[in-house]
Amino acid sequence: MSDATDGKVVSGRVLGLDAVRGFALLGITLVNMGYFASSSMEGMKLAPAAGSAWYDILAFYFVSTLCAAKFFPLYSLLFGVGLAIMHQRAVAAGRDWLGMVIRRLAALAIFGLLHAVLIWNGDILFIYAGFGLLLVPLLGASARTLTVLGSVALLVGVVGSTLWFTLNHVDELFGAPVYADHDTPLPAELAAMSPLQRYWGAWSFEQGVYSYAAMHSAELEAYGRGPWSQALGVRVSGWSFGLVAAVLAYGWLVLAQFMFGAALLKAGYFGAQGRAVRGRAARWCFGLGVPMALAAALLPALVGGLVGVALGAGLMTLAGPMLALGWVSVFVSAGERVGPGGALAWVFAALARVGKFGLTNYLLMSVLATGIMYHWGLGLIGSFGPLTRCAISVGLFAVIVLLSWAWARRFEFGPMEWLWRGVTHLRRPGAKLAPGE
Repeated sequence: MSDATDGKVVSGRVLGLDAVRGFALLGITLVNMGYFASSSMEGMKLAPAAGSAWYDILAFYFVSTLCAAKFFPLYSLLFGVGLAIMHQRAVAAGRDWLGMVIRRLAALAIFGLLHAVLIWNGDILFIYAGFGLLLVPLLGASARTLTVLGSVALLVGVVGSTLWFTLNHVDELFGAPVYADHDTPLPAELAAMSPLQRYWGAWSFEQGVYSYAAMHSAELEAYGRGPWSQALGVRVSGWSFGLVAAVLAYGWLVLAQFMFGAALLKAGYFGAQGRAVRGRAARWCFGLGVPMALAAALLPALVGGLVGVALGAGLMTLAGPMLALGWVSVFVSAGERVGPGGALAWVFAALARVGKFGLTNYLLMSVLATGIMYHWGLGLIGSFGPLTRCAISVGLFAVIVLLSWAWARRFEFGPMEWLWRGVTHLRRPGAKLAPGE
């Protein structure tokens, strides 16, 4: 565990931060599995598919209420903490912190680009690298300055995300089939197209009521049956639209969390002086964030129309940062109290190993999940309902826990962390643990 006092991290790692990073990966997997196991339309659903079993309805609302848009803010907050730690250590040692940070972000951008193009188009790493550049000039700023600027970025992100999400439901609210209805028959001219042609044809087809079903079927066919060229084309197309969404909407939420994470570190939030504040923050964040998340899930149905969707989207994007701070507060405080034995110590150790190898495990999860769902693996995309997707997520996370345990017995860094660290510091990291470590 590190000494994280007076806003400075002197050495080592904070157990609670590694553990909450591992926990965040589980939450992200529960959300992403909807995209791995189906089309990108899955994430736009306001309600489960008509005729769903009660257990699938519960699983749908569990993910959409407590997980969706709740864990990427947490991961973003931790990323901001990490950049601020790197800056503090480099400044304290008199090293060139700017060159290190730029190399770190450039490497992350390459990892993200390869991830998005070759594996899965829901990548977040490229977005982190791009918006991380905006944080670089502010790494030396005070906690107060970072908090103020982060609040401005949060406001921009909430407004942008609310508008983006609402506009994506305009057709649905005015007569188009709901996102849950992917079985709408396609016109013959669309059905005859290749998946990539159908994906783009869905955007321009004059009867927009068919566009969602066309995009859904294009993704399922390309990812589930291939060939690789069609899957690549659809994947790159979807990723391109995602970049637009990031620039106009949720990327600003990411930047806000970066700033808040750096501000918390500078304010000594993770040290002894922050204990009392963390307790109060956790109570307020969960006390407000959970009701907001529940309201966000219910408002589209209770209010109806674009107003209901907009209110739900706005509350959803506000609840994410609140719950992120709540989780960080709980895990850091609990990590300070974890003893050498017992179930809690085992859970924290397991989550901390997953979090320590966070980059490797994030990419590995994409490989494992797409291996089950995509044409180059088992090709089971479109075969699972919400509850089964949750079960697959938990099962794959258990695999990640075991692999992280086995790897940590011999190595200090995950393979991707080893490469990332080498590029950042321009030297070969020691991969094996030294005796006694």
